[in-house]
Amino acid sequence: MTAEVLDVKGGIVRVAPQRTKVAIIGAGRTRTLAPWDDPTWECWGINEIYQERATRWFELHPRSVQSDKDMAFLRSCPTPCYVLDDEEWGGVIPKPVRFPLDRMLAQGFRRYATCTFAMQIMLALMEGFTEIGIFGVDLALGTLRERLV
Repeated sequence: MTAEVLDVKGGIVRVAPQRTKVAIIGAGRTRTLAPWDDPTWECWGINEIYQERATRWFELHPRSVQSDKDMAFLRSCPTPCYVLDDEEWGGVIPKPVRFPLDRMLAQGFRRYATCTFAMQIMLALMEGFTEIGIFGVDLALGTLRERLV
């Protein structure tokens, strides 16, 4: 499975072959249930959290809240990585792509997303995924950054 950025500013990433199932994976205990070994699923990662595999990555926090560990991972992120401001991350993340919030709003989505997981779900719906799995999304166990920023 390959993922390539087609349009950085438009937030367009092409994955081949295209999948209809996506696993949105956080750091909580249920992440072990994610379909790591099932190639019919895309796996989406967040922040600097280790994943067995990932098709796309999401870092929707500003650089100002990143730790040295976060920055070390982001400098080597092997997949397209969605960010809120591609200019802020240009030259840091190898394959930055702007999260397509404007395109989502134009298609009728509302500004209800208050966390990365909600924004990932919106993107999965917009892209036509027919099965969305949520694994390891236990925000009460997240870092202070996840709960307050």
